Order: sequence, then C-alpha cells, then structure tokens
Amino acid sequence: MKNKFRKNNLAQSLLGYVVFIAIVAGAMIAMKFFVTRTVQEKYRQSSDVWGEGEQYDPGRTAGGVGGSAWYNRRERCSEILAKYDGWQAALRNLFERISKLQQEIADLEGRAVALDSRAADAEAQAKRLDEELLPDLAAEVRKIIPPLNAEAEKLRNEAKKRVEKIKTLNEEIKKLQKKIEDFKKANPDCF
Repeated sequence: MKNKFRKNNLAQSLLGYVVFIAIVAGAMIAMKFFVTRTVQEKYRQSSDVWGEGEQYDPGRTAGGVGGSAWYNRRERCSEILAKYDGWQAALRNLFERISKLQQEIADLEGRAVALDSRAADAEAQAKRLDEELLPDLAAEVRKIIPPLNAEAEKLRNEAKKRVEKIKTLNEEIKKLQKKIEDFKKANPDCF
C-alpha cells in the first residue's frame, strides 16, 4: 500500500508542477502587452531626450551625427528642398536677366546699324551735292555725319557692356549650378 500511495503522491506532485507552470506561463503571456508598452515608452522617452524634443517616429526618424542626435527626415528634406527651390528660382532669374540683356543688345546693335545707314546715306547725299556744285549744302549735310557716327559708337559701347554683364551672369550661373550639384550629392536622401 505504501507503494500505491507513493505513486499517487508522485502523480499528484507532477500534476501540481504542471498546473503551476501553466499558471506562470499564462501570467507571462497576459503581462506581455504591458511589458511591451513599458519598453516602448522607455525607448520613446530616451529618443525624445536625445532628439532634443523632436518626436520619434519609427518610419521617418533616423539617427544623426552633429548638433542633433535625431532628426525628422521629412522635415529636414522639406527644408533642403526649400533651399533647392530658392536656388532654382535664382537660376531662372539669372536666365531671364540674360535673355533681357540679349534683347537689349540686339536692339542697340539694330539702332547702331540704322545710324550707320543714315550716316552712309548722308555721305552719299553730300557726294551728289558736291557733284552738283553745291559745296555749302554738302558741307551742311556732312556736319550731321559725325554725331550719327558718335551715337552709333555709343550704342555699340553700351552693347559691349551688356555682353560683359552676360559673361558675368554666366559665371554666376556656373557657380550656382555647381553649388546645387554639390548640395544634391550631399543630400541624396531628399532627391
């Protein structure tokens, strides 16, 4: 009988251990939700401290080096793209200024050619007057030729100044384009 009692006792003891382990496992499974939330909250708090108050978002936030340990990619890229858009607007402005200067040059050269033509016509008129033996009238006609030539030269000088200005603007454009390319290479995640 002693042996039978011992077998029952052993089975009862084993059943007690199984029930105890099942209760502990059930409690652990029930606590999983609370433990997970606690760990996530601690992680968020530490990222807020290191992120200088920036909100942590697993889909958009990445670690950084330098002034801020964490930064928000979307906000950073919007700042970068705003700067990029400003530079693109500056480029468009430079191209518009060049186009306007080119139109002015064409206008100045056209006016200079017209003055040259008027001076040539006046010279031809003076020659005819000389042939017709009207030297006084030819001299009067020749008096208007130097001012016409001077005005044409003045217009050509203005055109040359605008050509130099275009060269300067083209250099500015090259520098700005280089700056934009370097900026895009330095921030590839935003382009």
